[in-house]
Order: sequence, then structure tokens, then C-alpha cells
Amino acid sequence: MNVRELQETLLKLEDVYASAGATKQASSIAMLAKTIGGRPDLSVDDLISEIRLKLSVSGLIGASKNNEPALNAAIVDQYSELLALAGTDRTEFDRVFAALKGEAAVKSNECFAIANRYKNDPINASFLFKFSSKREALDFIFDTYIGRAQAESKAGIIDRITNWATR
Repeated sequence: MNVRELQETLLKLEDVYASAGATKQASSIAMLAKTIGGRPDLSVDDLISEIRLKLSVSGLIGASKNNEPALNAAIVDQYSELLALAGTDRTEFDRVFAALKGEAAVKSNECFAIANRYKNDPINASFLFKFSSKREALDFIFDTYIGRAQAESKAGIIDRITNWATR
């Protein structure tokens, strides 16, 4: 999708809000549509990348409200990759998860980023899950692992049953 298509969609959504009497929301959507309209042939992914780059350069991404230092990207990358490589191997996941929990360099913000990346990367999503504590983010990582392992187990059972039934 390019910016022009997104802008057209936003303008249609503005009309829907306006016709429903939600003028404040319609105005916000119209402002967003106008703001992104400067480069109509740019892909939405490229637009998002440019915005993120500009925000990180200006310091709006990477630092918290309390002026804490930016995320340690190397730690986030390292543990996100190790968790992904563990797949549904419980022994490997437990090893990486224990290291993550015990790593002093992994502060809350890094743990939040690792949890989001662990959940989003396999499906190329960009959801931003909010966590109130490091413990909550760690629980989220563990629950995500369990869900994936269960899904893989169910798929394996279905495959075995299907193969058996089609013989």
C-alpha cells in the first residue's frame, strides 16, 4: 500500500466519523491524512521507517519519560534472536529464558522490547503490547512460547491423523 491509498482510506474514514457526529475524531483523521499526503507514491512501510528514523534522531524514540537512557539495542537483538532460534525446543527456550531473567543488563524497557519483538517477528506484525513491569513482560514471553509449542503439537497430531487416515 502506498501513501496515496492510505490517505484515501483515511479520508473515507473521516467521512464516516463526520456523518456519525464524531467531529473531533473526524478532524484528527483529516489532520493525519493531510500530514502524510506530501509523498503520495511512497510505500507506507517506507513512510513508517522514515518517521521512526526522524523520531529516534530527535530523541523522541529510545528515551523514556524519566530521561532514562535509550534501549540497549544489542541486548534486545541478542535475546530476541536467541528466543526465536530456540523455537519450540523447551530445553533451549528454558536456557535462554533463564539467561534473560538473570541478565542484569536487561532492564524493564529492554524486556518490553524483547517481548514485543518475540511476539511480532514470526508473523511480521507491529503490535505494541504494553507492560507494567519486567515480570509481566517475562510472563508474556513465556505464555507466547507455550502457545507456540501447543500450536506446533496440535499441528503435528493433525498431520499424523491425516496421514494415517489417507493410507
